[in-house]
Amino acid sequence: MNAYPDRQSKKAWNGPFHEKERQEDMSANADFIAVWNDILLPKFLRFRHVFVQGAAKHSDPALAAHPPARGARVLDVGCGFGETTLELARIIGERGHVVGLDCCDGMLDVARSEGKRVEHATFLSADAQTHRFDEPFDDIRKLPLELLLLVGLDDAVVGDRQ
Repeated sequence: MNAYPDRQSKKAWNGPFHEKERQEDMSANADFIAVWNDILLPKFLRFRHVFVQGAAKHSDPALAAHPPARGARVLDVGCGFGETTLELARIIGERGHVVGLDCCDGMLDVARSEGKRVEHATFLSADAQTHRFDEPFDDIRKLPLELLLLVGLDDAVVGDRQ
């Protein structure tokens, strides 16, 4: 069974790719990104309410205690379905802008659909560890460290990316 039906060069997922395959994908995290898109997405869609409610218990108090400034340019790393991105957009107001970044296209489809009326929030499909932005951000929000480690991102590296 091929875990990568749309990628002819990949074998069934059984761990890190060979270096040559990593170079072809141009992302050191290509295997983790594929797992999110090909394997985990259906489960997160099915149990979205559990995931969102569980995450909110941690993110809501942190956001209330440390809100971004009004008018700020904010990056939300690992935005998932976009709930926090849209809440950040509400807090910063229309003079600010928030970018929700995630590697899971299916989650971003949901986020874009639910946030289509919020003009100062955009959603970007990219690898947080390697993507380069044209402009700096005033504030960066990210997933809990445990989830970053699950997807293979080094917390320090993400923090150094802008």
